[in-house]
Amino acid sequence: MDYLAINIGNTRTKLALFQHDEIMAKAVFHNQEEELEICDFITKTKVSNAVVSTTKPISEAVNKAIQSIENVVDVSTDIKLPITMSYKTPETLGDDRIAAVIGARTLEQENELLVITAGTCITFNLLSANNEFVGGGISPGIYMRYLAMNTFTGALPLAPNDEFNDLVGKSTIESLQSGVRNGIVAEVDGIISQYKLLYPKIKVFITGGDANFFESRTKNRIFANSNLEVIGMNEILKYNITAE
Repeated sequence: MDYLAINIGNTRTKLALFQHDEIMAKAVFHNQEEELEICDFITKTKVSNAVVSTTKPISEAVNKAIQSIENVVDVSTDIKLPITMSYKTPETLGDDRIAAVIGARTLEQENELLVITAGTCITFNLLSANNEFVGGGISPGIYMRYLAMNTFTGALPLAPNDEFNDLVGKSTIESLQSGVRNGIVAEVDGIISQYKLLYPKIKVFITGGDANFFESRTKNRIFANSNLEVIGMNEILKYNITAE
């Protein structure tokens, strides 16, 4: 049986066609510029079962394509999940965070997991060894940091996120790049280290558009997997089909 995972983020939509647990086809599109391509991919799969995760409202065209599928499961804490919740406000918990921790648990069956999503925002998500979503943290992502300094100051420009790895910036642009890139790596590395003090056997996963940036720069060992969220979504879909 084929399943379709539709992961609609703030700027991109990732689509993955599964046959049981194997990804048979996948694509990533920009939400605004490639809406027709998103709809075309959805309708051409001709699946009967799909799962949707979204961090923003779905456009009318994409929603129409999704509604053409017979059985659609929306990721939320209101559906059956293969994990439990101790999060104080589960109704505000992002779909992407839920899917990512379930995807990580599919790949790593033991111990506590720290699952990091690195996109518009960076989220830190703790899953206990007993599959309980405990909580975590949320901070601005790379581009958001550049944008904030440009937006909330009178003189700082919007710096490009170019390849700049020096500690000392020798111009304002380089200083912004040094502050954002070195600062965000130090933040992520430091938070991972704090979790490891609490849970020495914890395994760390990272996913999202900026995952590779962190994997190659952090001192702590982390496992990057760009498909973590769609893998988790596929597990959620299968879990709900089985539970019916």
